[in-house]
Amino acid sequence: MVRLLSGCFIRHGCLPAIAAAVFLLSFPTQGSAQTYLNATGLPTFGTPYPIENGYLNLANGNPHLEFDLGTFPQRGRRSLSVKLVYDGRIWQVVNGAWQPTNVANSQGGWRLVTTADPGAVTESLSTSTCNPGQVINTWQAFIWTDPIGTQRVFPITTMQNQCTGANTSSGDAYAQDSSGFHMYVTNFTSATVFAKDGTQVYPTVQDSNGNFFSIDANGNTVDTLNRTPVTKTVNGNTTFYDVLNSQGSTSRYTVTTTTVSANTSFGQTGVTEYSGSFTVVQSIGLPDGTSYSFTYDSGSTPGFYGLLASMTLRTGGLVTYTWTKFSDGYGNINRWLKTQKKVRNLDFQSQHRYHLRARHYRMSAAGLGHQTQRRPSLVYLHAEQWRVGCQDKVL
Repeated sequence: MVRLLSGCFIRHGCLPAIAAAVFLLSFPTQGSAQTYLNATGLPTFGTPYPIENGYLNLANGNPHLEFDLGTFPQRGRRSLSVKLVYDGRIWQVVNGAWQPTNVANSQGGWRLVTTADPGAVTESLSTSTCNPGQVINTWQAFIWTDPIGTQRVFPITTMQNQCTGANTSSGDAYAQDSSGFHMYVTNFTSATVFAKDGTQVYPTVQDSNGNFFSIDANGNTVDTLNRTPVTKTVNGNTTFYDVLNSQGSTSRYTVTTTTVSANTSFGQTGVTEYSGSFTVVQSIGLPDGTSYSFTYDSGSTPGFYGLLASMTLRTGGLVTYTWTKFSDGYGNINRWLKTQKKVRNLDFQSQHRYHLRARHYRMSAAGLGHQTQRRPSLVYLHAEQWRVGCQDKVL
């Protein structure tokens, strides 16, 4: 029996808090807790809560922002979409030290994502000696990470036994999250992944009719109609994306980058803090002359993490973000989004607050007695206020 302590700070419905609490009860081990903590994109377990230009994953406090560059119809059912994407869960522990590398191949959490990207497959390798000079290699925990960073785990194990020659070189399984993705492994580590509609999504994207995407010599995507929908050029700290438009020409998006400084203060026992700098997106210029601009939590003294601090909207409004260091019930520490505050023009204000609290769940099982464990619980407040003449209205 699991009993949740009562209490909710929001008058109109407690569903977000309940969803987060139910999710947290699903992790029996520390290893799985670490997986949820580092998850980006939109995991199957995630509970997306709408925020400006994206959503917050209530399950782990990670904000995910998207900025569309274009969507292009293709042969078959699969269209090509192109986005600039930001995930705030950039920090992870690597070899006993904090590093801003949890979002692979990114600039401080920023990267260009297309539906033609195959993502990446990783697996864990363990080696044991069976005879002098001979080993047993075992590969397992195959993980496919999709283009936006969502991870799918496949329970496949392959093995190479140099002593007996009794090898298991292939295997297949469905993803453990019931998403319908199916992975086939040959030659111990060569993986192919299919979506439930028959589309191959890794190592290349190809639908069941044989329509496929390719990459040109400059790294740009060539679509199923043999077009190059987005052309990328780089000049110093400026990247230009020329996107095909309906007039038969291109529209230019301009991305400017800058460098931020980080000097972490996680305070996790046995883990070395990070001190250094990395590249982030400073602004995104749109074809109509408007732009988004961004500032970050940057500084050279302890307590700066290089995370998103504010976003100026193309309409002139301002969104600010604050973060908090939060330790879950397993002792894993990371930065969770604490508040988002939005001001649009001078006559509209919207405020989203995300409060982290520690709740205690009393758990009992036959023969095990009673145990009380501290686990994180999220409580979310949402208030909007705007001014119409002399009247203030609050939802």
